[in-house]
Amino acid sequence: FSTFESWLVCEHNARGYDPQWISGTFSLAYFGNSLMAIKAGILAEASAEVAPLHPSAEGSSVHFGGFTAPFDVSAFVLVILTIAILALWNENYGNMRATATTSASEELWKALRALSRDRAILLLGCAISTFEGSMYVFVFKWTPTLTGEGDKPPYGLIFSTFMVAAMCGSSLFGIVSNSMRAESILLFTFIGAAAALAIPAVSSSVAINMFCFLVFETCVGIYFPAMGMLKSQLVPEEVRATVYNIFRVPLNLIVLGVLLNSLSQFEAFAICASMLAVSAVCILNLSRMRAHGYSVRSGAKKETVMDDAVAQAASSGDEWS
Repeated sequence: FSTFESWLVCEHNARGYDPQWISGTFSLAYFGNSLMAIKAGILAEASAEVAPLHPSAEGSSVHFGGFTAPFDVSAFVLVILTIAILALWNENYGNMRATATTSASEELWKALRALSRDRAILLLGCAISTFEGSMYVFVFKWTPTLTGEGDKPPYGLIFSTFMVAAMCGSSLFGIVSNSMRAESILLFTFIGAAAALAIPAVSSSVAINMFCFLVFETCVGIYFPAMGMLKSQLVPEEVRATVYNIFRVPLNLIVLGVLLNSLSQFEAFAICASMLAVSAVCILNLSRMRAHGYSVRSGAKKETVMDDAVAQAASSGDEWS
């Protein structure tokens, strides 16, 4: 995700497109992603049913068929897409002048410095890590939650249904993004997602849990284009790719911490709902900062923009939180 978003934003700017178009681009991109995921879920279900799991040769540890078939098909598709990208896409390196004269360690230091000096980027990273952390925990937990004793649900079709909900979410973002700011959209999205995953923590009904999961996937569909738009506005081009990857470090630690502890359904979804509540608090604070005039695109020096926003909030008599 981080590499693609960095490439897309840089290419969008390099071609001189209107900055307002970026929200529509992200909306279309994730709509198409959900559409392909629907087809992928159906194809995965069909490929898994072609042949049972069996060894490639007698005594071999390499197996084919069954639940391994969808992975084999995806590897084939990825090879084709790699060739297409190499042939059709331009390469870009963000800020060429910066990358031409700085090493990888210097780029990392610049990104860490931006995070330490800019509270907005720090809040953004916290919101991303907690939301996407809950999303990846959900990926591992939805199958046992929807599987009754002795049942074998059509996982591929259920996944496709989730992707329909995500597609609806990305379409909804395309509609509301013209009248609402990205952080306002994300605030409602995080609150809705927290409520959606709080219910399965205490519910044993497959039907209720399925409905809640569809609501959550709709929120995921809204989240990705909205967050992509917000990141393009807040993260400076010269450290964009590095900052995006730093965001993923706590995200992966969260997922590993939850999954390695073999948590129950209640514990896993309670943690997910709590993390989503943290995301909402982060984006609420970020929204208040931007309401007071904070913007890294204002042309002010990066080091002084935060102080200016604080000063403006103080002069207005509002409490800074």
